[in-house]
Amino acid sequence: TSIKYKKDSHTDSVLGLAWNKVVRKYLASASADTSVKIWDLVTGECFHTMEHVQAVAWNRHVPDVLLSGSFDHSVVLVIKIHAFYA
Repeated sequence: TSIKYKKDSHTDSVLGLAWNKVVRKYLASASADTSVKIWDLVTGECFHTMEHVQAVAWNRHVPDVLLSGSFDHSVVLVIKIHAFYA
């Protein structure tokens, strides 16, 4: 059976979600497909994708900083997500 995914959606299990508590319309999702996607909940669109990560957390004090980690022991720190300034 063929599965149709929404454009830019994950293609495997979602392992974690992180809601930005300051800019409440942004949600980060981490997946077994080795990607993290940042979603605008108002539009329902994914506006940023990172590869090779499976866990995510927003910084509580600086809302445009996202930290992610992977099973391969790598850590990625993203500063100034572009949609905050768009």
